[in-house]
Amino acid sequence: MQGSRDRQGKAARAGAAVEARRGGVYIDALVAPPSPTPPLVGLRVLVVDDDRVALTVLCAMLRAAGAEVDGVGSGKEGLERLRKTRLDFLLSDVYMAGMDGFELIRRVRQLDTPQVATIPAVAITAHPSFENRRDAQRAGFQDLIAKPVEAAALVELVLKLSRP
Repeated sequence: MQGSRDRQGKAARAGAAVEARRGGVYIDALVAPPSPTPPLVGLRVLVVDDDRVALTVLCAMLRAAGAEVDGVGSGKEGLERLRKTRLDFLLSDVYMAGMDGFELIRRVRQLDTPQVATIPAVAITAHPSFENRRDAQRAGFQDLIAKPVEAAALVELVLKLSRP
C-alpha cells in the first residue's frame, strides 16, 4: 500500500494523470512537468467530455501548461458553464450522449453574449475523418484534434487559436 501511494505522489509531482482502480495505480497519460513560464497562464479553458478518464487527462495536460481548467461531463453542463462563467477557450468531445459537441457549439454560436458566442473552440474525437473535420467546422468549431491527444500538439493549437 505504501508503494502505491509513493508512486501516486511521484507521478502527480511529475505532472501525470493518475487513477486508482481496484487496488492498483495506473498512469493514464504523462504530461510534461511544468515549465518556468507555462504558455497558457491566464487562459481559462472549458473541457467537455463524457469519458471521465479522457476528461481527467485533457484537464491535466492543460493545467500542466498553466491554464485554469474547468471540466464537465456533458454538453448540457458545458453550455450552462459557458453561460455563467467567463471562459477563454472551449475544448469539446463531439460524440457524447445527450447534447453532443456539434449541438453544443451550434448553441454557443447562437448566444446573445458576443464574448461567449465567439469563444475559440476545438472539437475532439477518437474518430477523425474528413467528414468529422468538415462537420465540426460547419457546426462552429475552428479545428478538430484526434484522440489520443499529444500534450504539445494540444497546447500549440490552443495557443494558436486563443492568442491574436
